[in-house]
Amino acid sequence: MSDKNETVTLETTLSNMLVKSRKVVTGIVIAAVVVIIGIIIGITVHAKAVESGIEQVDTIYYVLTKDVSDLDDAGVAARYDEASAKLEPLAKKSGVVGLRASMLLAEINFGKGDFEKAMNLWISAANAKKNAYTSYYSFYNASVCAENLNDAEKAVSYMNKACESDDFVLIDKALFNLGRLNESKNDFAAAKAAYERVNDIHPDSNWAKLSKSRLIALKSSGKIQ
Repeated sequence: MSDKNETVTLETTLSNMLVKSRKVVTGIVIAAVVVIIGIIIGITVHAKAVESGIEQVDTIYYVLTKDVSDLDDAGVAARYDEASAKLEPLAKKSGVVGLRASMLLAEINFGKGDFEKAMNLWISAANAKKNAYTSYYSFYNASVCAENLNDAEKAVSYMNKACESDDFVLIDKALFNLGRLNESKNDFAAAKAAYERVNDIHPDSNWAKLSKSRLIALKSSGKIQ
């Protein structure tokens, strides 16, 4: 009798433990589901925010460029000002929205002749997503701005960064410009290296042909061996 009572007690205890265990497991599962739902909602909200931001930038670009050839200088200036006012807050955002807004704002300021502001915006865009194609493109444009500001050191520095990847779509042009910029600084060894690299990467390109002509000219003048 005592054995039976002990067995019943044991079964009851095990049953109670299993019920409690189920409650604990269920609680963990519910908590996990809540966390996952929260993450999904967060991702969805972020994705929608990014999509909305990109749409805003695209709309600003569309309005900026629509029938722009029909405008006089005053009309173009008004378009620039309107677009800039809308892009400024977007350019402060992180991620792709801030990147695209900064790049468009940089183009606008370059068009207005504000090379200092355009250069800073290009640098901001370049650093926003390093080692991406937009980074090399942005450094290239920052170099152009620096050259317009007669800052040869920065122009060379930024163009060097633009030339860090052979996969950059404008690598031939960038290297030729790097050579040209180094020539302007009388750094003929660096100019030679840039011109030769164009020939090494794409020997049949038009920029390679121009680079070869510069190498011949530099050798003829005794500036390089």
